[in-house]
Amino acid sequence: MVKNDSFLKVCRKQEAEHVPVWFMRQAGRYLKRYLEIKRGRNVLEVAKDPDSSSEAAVSAARELGVDAAIIFADIILPIESVGFPIRIEENIGPVTQKRIKNTEDVSLFSDFDAEKHVPYVLDGIKLAKQKLDDEIPLIGFSAAPFTLSTYLLNGSPDRDGIKTRSVMFSDEETWTCLMENLSTLIIRYLNAQIKAGVDAIQLFDSWVGCLSPQDYDLYISKYTKKIFSSLPKDFPKIHFCADSSGLIESFSSIGADVLSVDWRTSMVDAYKRSGGIPIQGNMDPVIPLSGLKKAESAAKYIIDQNKDIPYIFSLGHGIIEGTDPDVLKKIVEIVHTEGKRKR
Repeated sequence: MVKNDSFLKVCRKQEAEHVPVWFMRQAGRYLKRYLEIKRGRNVLEVAKDPDSSSEAAVSAARELGVDAAIIFADIILPIESVGFPIRIEENIGPVTQKRIKNTEDVSLFSDFDAEKHVPYVLDGIKLAKQKLDDEIPLIGFSAAPFTLSTYLLNGSPDRDGIKTRSVMFSDEETWTCLMENLSTLIIRYLNAQIKAGVDAIQLFDSWVGCLSPQDYDLYISKYTKKIFSSLPKDFPKIHFCADSSGLIESFSSIGADVLSVDWRTSMVDAYKRSGGIPIQGNMDPVIPLSGLKKAESAAKYIIDQNKDIPYIFSLGHGIIEGTDPDVLKKIVEIVHTEGKRKR
């Protein structure tokens, strides 16, 4: 049993003692300890070293005082492991050196075996669980098929999904094959993480917000539903999408226990429109970067606005490099104290 289970309680629609809080990319370059762990290596090299990845995940959670840790990995690792080489480019992120051209390329994903292809991720989970000693939950994650496809088709992050949508609209055979095979890979990857010991998972469909509700329902939702329905029934499942306001009704039926939204979407509105699914979010990541005074007032505002719904406090996206860790610690303190008083 996890000692601090506030995060898991909200995921399960249970009353928590205080509003839980954690941050996406809470292990990163803004932390001195992370830079010590990294020692000049890139993100992929750290993620492939279980000792380092587990230490990065656990040390960040403890330093900030949050209610959940998240595994230190990269969404691109599973596809790299089956034959799509990746390089990390400064200020861009992962860049694929091989792109999808036809259904033959896509078939590689159906061969994915987590224990064979990404054993370092599973070993990192086991080590992180040992180091956490059930103090707080550990979150596992994967990118969703659409978001992974943006890297495979465009070669680099494609937030507008121009190349991805073009293939989606014009090449039904390749698109269907890509979505089905990526879904198989993701299901295997997430179930392997659950078996290794994570306490919850988050599916990142970071860039699917570029789609209309009609196109999401037609081309994407069935694959998201398949992924969530292939995981253990009572296991906590979070779905994240940036700029998701137009898709809340579609997300309400995909099988997620929590919907994670960014600062452009009202959590109260998302809660009502989803039919009462707990919400995670939604402070603008630039606010902690802007100093303590602004962060304190913004945190209190979010707490006040969402006092009548079940929610997990987080940023609307990942922590930005240059953020002062002391500001984040203060946000956590405010959420724990003010959130408890308001509930």
